[in-house]
Amino acid sequence: MRKLLALLALLALAAPIAAVAALRSGEGTLSVEDAWGRVTVQAKGAMLGRIVHGSVVVHDLSPNDGFDPYVAGFDAVKLVGDTGVHYSGRNLRFRLIGGSYRIVVKGSGIDLSVVANGSATLEGD
Repeated sequence: MRKLLALLALLALAAPIAAVAALRSGEGTLSVEDAWGRVTVQAKGAMLGRIVHGSVVVHDLSPNDGFDPYVAGFDAVKLVGDTGVHYSGRNLRFRLIGGSYRIVVKGSGIDLSVVANGSATLEGD
């Protein structure tokens, strides 16, 4: 009976330790809904979003990794430096799955979901 109680106590301690270890991995989430202003995210992971009116600048920080950004609904596109592409228009949609990116979303009606390891800056109008 004592061995069983000791085993149960050990298992009870293992669960919180595993939960804390998972939090230390550095991966987090960010959700932005109907924002106005500028959102900058530099991270490795997954980013999905849309913007009603404005621009999206995508810098692919790992261009040789086999993951390509997807952007749809743009009216104009231009290159920015060596790794950046600037998209502008109405009802833009974008998806960046895998790889490392720096994305700057500026405008109105910004919806963005991120699951990644990195950092973000939010600036409202």
